[in-house]
Amino acid sequence: MTTSPKEKLALSSIFVSLIVASLKLTTGVFTNSLGIISEGLHSTIDLIAVSATYLAIKKAESPPDQDHQYGHGKAENLASLLESILLFIIAIWIFYEAFERIYGNEISLFINLPSIAIIATTIVIDITRFRALSSASKRYRSPALEADSLHFSTDFLSTTIVLMGSIIVYLGVKFADLIAAIFVAIIILSISFKLALKSINILMD
Repeated sequence: MTTSPKEKLALSSIFVSLIVASLKLTTGVFTNSLGIISEGLHSTIDLIAVSATYLAIKKAESPPDQDHQYGHGKAENLASLLESILLFIIAIWIFYEAFERIYGNEISLFINLPSIAIIATTIVIDITRFRALSSASKRYRSPALEADSLHFSTDFLSTTIVLMGSIIVYLGVKFADLIAAIFVAIIILSISFKLALKSINILMD
């Protein structure tokens, strides 16, 4: 069986998400930055979500059978709904951890120029991936690829905020890390609600 273009795109998204998540999580752990750790977890959930997207697209590409006489297209919308739930969970965790750090003991941060450069690199990756997936989602009218493109666009926005926060922390203003983390949580929460509403509306048809 040949692999469809949609499947190839979804599969490549898994590989890219794995690289981005690994870079962010490793950098976050070494710097102890909540903003970077949050982005790493965000990207890890994206990795799980794009894996679900790949499986959903494979299912959606399957021909109709006795139980699904009109095909399996709604499998993609189920994947989109799953992604929105995962985004919601990570946003709540970021809020919780941010307020824990605000009211707890002072946290030492170890942000340096190499860590800033790594975060900047992931932004370039996010932009490139978003453009490819956004174009493909319109070409193939794929809600699952659209959901993936939204993840990478969210990554671009939230990682840019984290990058700015990291630069400010590097210059000596440590609380900028918590502000960046809270902004990331707000962005993720907003995308989660929008994606969930769209998926539910389609599934209820």
